[in-house]
Amino acid sequence: FITTGISTLSGQTNITDTLKVDEIVQNVSIISGAANATSNLDIKTASTFLFTTNSGSTWTHNIRGDGSTTLNTMMDIGQSIVVAVISKQNNTNYYSANITIDGAAQTEYFTGGAPTAGQSTSGYDGYFWTIIKTGDAAFTVLATQTQFG
Repeated sequence: FITTGISTLSGQTNITDTLKVDEIVQNVSIISGAANATSNLDIKTASTFLFTTNSGSTWTHNIRGDGSTTLNTMMDIGQSIVVAVISKQNNTNYYSANITIDGAAQTEYFTGGAPTAGQSTSGYDGYFWTIIKTGDAAFTVLATQTQFG
């Protein structure tokens, strides 16, 4: 625990509270398989997904709460979540072609344009989606692709 409190000294306000570390640490789902082997990313379990086997094809992931919960019902308008996929790579032909949210195709706004290939011939490719809920079942998706290794 990190403990802080509230006090005022010479015009300065110091804010302190108790913050549990588990509220700032996020879960990572480590998957012994390829990114193309799993189509659903259940964010009730984790928001970062590490695939440890080389990709064997291009993929589209569906982001949802879980099998019985939609992302739409989990989020309020004006909230955002960052979802990350880190994929072991050995062939630049394979990459994340698109995502869906609760089964609905999304327009992704990538920095530098949408990927047409993977980046890493050895190492990992990372995909990071900032998902902003803008209305009922409506999302703005800002995305990046990067190479590690």
